Amino acid sequence: MKKVWKGFAAAVSAAAIAATGFIGASAANAAEGDVTVTITDATSADQKFVAYRVLDATNNGENYAYTINTKYSEQLKTATKLSLDGTPEANNAAVTEYIGGLDAAEMKVFADALWIAIANTMPAVDPDVTEFAGKTGGASFSGPQGYYLIRQTGAGANDALSSVIVNTAGQDGVNVKLKKDVPTVEKKVQNVNDSSNTTSDWQDSADHDVNDQVNFKLSGTTASNVNDFKQYKFEFKDTMSAGLTFVQAGATAATTDVTVKIDGTPITSGYTVTLADISSTPTGAYAGGKVLTVSFADLLAATKAASITLDGDDVVTVEYKATLNENAVIGSDGNPNKVDLTFANDPHYNGAGANQPTGVTPEDEVIVFTYEVNADKVTSSNTPLEGASFALLKWFGGEENVWKVYQHAADGTAAGWVALPSTVTIANKDAIATLPQTEAAKIPGTATAKNKGGKWTVNFPRIDDGDYAIVETVVPAGYNYAAPTQFTITGALVTTQPTGQPITGTWGAPITSNEDVTVSNGTISASIVNNAGNQLPSTGGMGTTILYAAGAAIVLIAGIGLAVTLRRRQA
Repeated sequence: MKKVWKGFAAAVSAAAIAATGFIGASAANAAEGDVTVTITDATSADQKFVAYRVLDATNNGENYAYTINTKYSEQLKTATKLSLDGTPEANNAAVTEYIGGLDAAEMKVFADALWIAIANTMPAVDPDVTEFAGKTGGASFSGPQGYYLIRQTGAGANDALSSVIVNTAGQDGVNVKLKKDVPTVEKKVQNVNDSSNTTSDWQDSADHDVNDQVNFKLSGTTASNVNDFKQYKFEFKDTMSAGLTFVQAGATAATTDVTVKIDGTPITSGYTVTLADISSTPTGAYAGGKVLTVSFADLLAATKAASITLDGDDVVTVEYKATLNENAVIGSDGNPNKVDLTFANDPHYNGAGANQPTGVTPEDEVIVFTYEVNADKVTSSNTPLEGASFALLKWFGGEENVWKVYQHAADGTAAGWVALPSTVTIANKDAIATLPQTEAAKIPGTATAKNKGGKWTVNFPRIDDGDYAIVETVVPAGYNYAAPTQFTITGALVTTQPTGQPITGTWGAPITSNEDVTVSNGTISASIVNNAGNQLPSTGGMGTTILYAAGAAIVLIAGIGLAVTLRRRQA
């Protein structure tokens, strides 16, 4: 997951007033005239600033002194809580003594209070340095020596607004470096292998069957200075591709359809859950998709009501389920799902105005893959053969320890895996290898091979990793029954990918000594051979085929791809 960028907090430069104590300190090398202030890492034109010179600085070549810039007298009075009703000299001394006694934490509070006082002044106070923007080499301005409050007025999407105090007295130039304090977001998915009865940790890709409910998890971190905010918007926007359907109990999405926790503590109120069409016009896998929004209008208020304490860098998680549906893309493109996080980025915002200033994190994406099996019916001379029907069986381990059959719905779409009827006897996992024709004929959910491009083929789309068997349930007249073909699909899944980086599929060439079995772009194809009735079948038929499907083979940033490998063992 991406590391948190620490906040742009109020700070004091090396020559800060807090260090000098505002006492006519010696400044033998003090600069005269204007001084240049450079915010060295403000290199984006989206980063914009203004500056207010709240104190003027003067020097005689040996010493310098501070005087209140009278346009900010009332604002300094508010921020310092000093009366400032004495002579100008007394007021200057009181302010310099007050600021000089602040430590770093107190200086930050003072900077925030000073900005709020300036922002709330009506009519508005014009800044002494009008807006300047980031550029190569940093954002900079030149002005008379003094004590400046620099306010960031504009930011990029993944940025935060704040204020910084800089003392320029006695300096040839002052460099300031921003420290960003913005949230992060991460998305993960779980993989489930029915055959081994295992569920993976949270990772960046998975493979699933059609109609599987897929587990997703969103994790967002708050800013480290979250408690400096008056209110704190925190909103997950999760975009699902068309191959995924959000699981909800009612006609509309509700808070009960998701599980939300803050630092591991469940919270059930203070946020909204909505599901809507994608507002833009997406292309590719996201065309026809949906957007799930889980939004805290004010995370601070929600946690307070739930008696949850925020300490900064808190982790907010959202878990939900989505069903892999009939629109799911088979193969290396997969079915992506992405999230971004909208967050409050101005700790001084107090609710006034129509729109709270916000930032948006980069997106983080995961992918759910799915595969298909094609079985071609051929004679011993590899000639397409009509008249066969097949069933695809999958082993479900754990407490079930049974074979289930891939059941087609009445409309031809896949309904998923269903139990075999009690009349079918398969004692255990290994017994499938010697399943007699009389038992195979009892298996429902069969698919009749159809003529496709001159081949008699049956198709079983949208399956995942696991242990399988193709069973011939109807044998062409004049031919012998072919023993079940067993195979294992193993998806090469990426478990960790840097947040915000793309996950893309690639395909290596199959490595196999068996020309009857191929893997291409998530499709496993096997030729089921029937011998003519006047020939005796070999024991075990095609035996066991182990397929490593690169349906979820992933290219990492370094460009490493995984090849598909196959092994076949004759029984």
